[in-house]
Amino acid sequence: MRELAHAHSLSKTLQGRATTAHPLIFILVSPSASPNFSTHSYDYRAFLLLGPRLVPASLSVVNVGPGFRDQYHAFFPESPMPWLPSSPATAGHAYTIGEQSAVDEMVDGFGIERLQGVLGSAAGQAAEMDDMYAGMLRKLEKLAREVEKSNLRVLEQ
Repeated sequence: MRELAHAHSLSKTLQGRATTAHPLIFILVSPSASPNFSTHSYDYRAFLLLGPRLVPASLSVVNVGPGFRDQYHAFFPESPMPWLPSSPATAGHAYTIGEQSAVDEMVDGFGIERLQGVLGSAAGQAAEMDDMYAGMLRKLEKLAREVEKSNLRVLEQ
């Protein structure tokens, strides 16, 4: 059903477009996991719209972690990142208190303003990525501690 919706949406988008002002890229991602779910992998396919055709394009995915620091410090984008939308508060539409607290919990300090900083100058990108990665590791460690406590409670029963 989703594939049909994507195909329909893509055909409507491409209909009547000989050329576009900017390149269109269509990316397919299909996940797979090992039988015991200990290993997850993803198959990526990218297609570039050239005229009326979608042409396969190469796509390289790099894990952004301490072991790959040399790779992402040496990255130079070939095209600018799109501008992120302004937050509702600056656009004149404020979140309700409940919505704002839910958003704050999800982004954990990495709101639109901070993400715009990551997409801005190259000098701040590495430090911001390191902070984001460290935050993810803190969340994983917290989750691991909660699972350990939960397991102990189950074993005690």
